[in-house]
Amino acid sequence: MAFWNFYFLAKAFLYLRGTIGFQVLPNAALLAAAVAALRVPMPRALRTGFLALLTAAAGLQLWNDSFLPPLSMVAAFLKDPSTRPTASYIAGFLTDYWSPLNAAVLGALLAGCVLAARRGLRLELLAAAFMVVPA
Repeated sequence: MAFWNFYFLAKAFLYLRGTIGFQVLPNAALLAAAVAALRVPMPRALRTGFLALLTAAAGLQLWNDSFLPPLSMVAAFLKDPSTRPTASYIAGFLTDYWSPLNAAVLGALLAGCVLAARRGLRLELLAAAFMVVPA
């Protein structure tokens, strides 16, 4: 559960910092599905497949909540040689978009979620409480 705790707490942090938007219903559905996948008894192969699908959905939802352009526009941009960005452009974009403070806080949050999971602490309610804040 450490990954999912980190995912939702990081999204709440980024939302409160103004880095991303936040859509409550899709994120609540994703949280409910993640908790169900980890708490409802099911065969290991089914659970693994379901969690892989949820991880892909989480990535798409994070992209959707971000202020980045739609994936189809990015694919067209990358496909066209005249608009394809150089490595230095990508590096500049990433350094301008992400602040060192955000990276440090997210790293500490990830470490805290992993530590909490190893000690058996449950953060699901904290993640759910943070999801209500944007609403």
